[in-house]
Order: sequence, then C-alpha cells, then structure tokens
Amino acid sequence: QQPPPPPQKSTSAPNPTQPQNNHQQTSNQPKTCQLPTPLIQPNTPLPPPLPKPTYSFYQRVLPKTLTSFTSLEGKTRFAQSLQSKHAESYFPLSQQFLTQMDPAYCGISTLVLVLNALAMDPNVRWRGGWRWYGDESM
Repeated sequence: QQPPPPPQKSTSAPNPTQPQNNHQQTSNQPKTCQLPTPLIQPNTPLPPPLPKPTYSFYQRVLPKTLTSFTSLEGKTRFAQSLQSKHAESYFPLSQQFLTQMDPAYCGISTLVLVLNALAMDPNVRWRGGWRWYGDESM
C-alpha cells in the first residue's frame, strides 16, 4: 500500500476581512497540549523534604507608622469614611474576605478576593455548580 498523498496547500491569499483559523475543528473535545518530551521524566526521585522551621510566631507587631483597624483611631477613621461615603468599596470586599492558604499566596488570595468582590463571572465551576474564584484554581 502507498501512503496517502500530502494535503494540498491553498494558493489563495487570505481574506483580510475574515479571521484566520489555523486550527482544524474536528470535535467538541477540549484541546490538549502535547509536549515532545515530558517535563519530568518518569521515576524521577522527589527532592528531600524541607527541614522543620526552628521558629514560629503568632501575629506580628504593627509598625508605629500604621493604624490598627481595631484601635480607637482606626474605628474613628472608618466611621468618618462611612459617613462621608468614601468606604462604599469596603462592603463588597469584606464579604469576600478569605485567608491565604500559604504565605506565598498573598497576591493570589488578593486577586481572588477582588475578582469575587467585582462579581466577575469566571465561567468555570469552582465546586459543584458554583462558578466562583478560588485560590486553588489560580
């Protein structure tokens, strides 16, 4: 048997008024990325676990240049902001408050909080039927 002939290349110029589609659409299956070689070879040993830290802490002292939200001055400033209508963004943000899963996730957790506060639909299920942003999906 002979192999099938190679596909014919189109000699017509692309139409600038129509978007080009260089991908064949064969089905509704999601497209997958095929890597020529795996990023990690099979049976690669795991690195040794990190040593346990020799320290721990509970909370940190707020620098003198900052005002604690729960202090008398912090509460006064917040009340003034509410009265002057400058704290309207507080409520949608506070509804979405979450603690970060890892100290390195501060940026991710902030992004999740803001996207959910802005009521931006991720169009992806978070859990069950809920469409929501979560830091595990970022």
